[in-house]
Amino acid sequence: MILFQERSLASVAVDVHAIMCARGVLVRERCDVENSGSIYWSDQEEKWIVDLRAQESWVRKRYTLAHELGHYVLHLGNGARKDLSPLHRTENPSTDRMEREANQYAAELLMPAGRIRNLYRNGTPLDELAAMFQVSKAAMGWRLHNLGLERIG
Repeated sequence: MILFQERSLASVAVDVHAIMCARGVLVRERCDVENSGSIYWSDQEEKWIVDLRAQESWVRKRYTLAHELGHYVLHLGNGARKDLSPLHRTENPSTDRMEREANQYAAELLMPAGRIRNLYRNGTPLDELAAMFQVSKAAMGWRLHNLGLERIG
């Protein structure tokens, strides 16, 4: 599934926060968030809100924000739907279809396949790719693995 067109390598890291703000979504960091993040409609604020766990690393917050953007776009009709019942998490999120789709969306947004393949095949090592795309080494490792470029473990 290809969700994003390739762009020049001049600006590699996507500004997910700016994308959310442009859509009118309020992004907050909070210390009392149990999961890495969540998206929900606030009747009081009259807007969508993403709460991110403040204690997470910066790259983890970026990935989580991209993941929540995936839910917003793929499962909430770009915010048109206010019913969150389909987004209630299962006991095993790794097997939940919508969670997998949101993870795939985040990976494609933050680490576009064409750019990753090009840079990796030209010798850019994993740690440099992670720094360039502002993601964790673990996330980049999984992306390389899922693109068939590198083995995990």
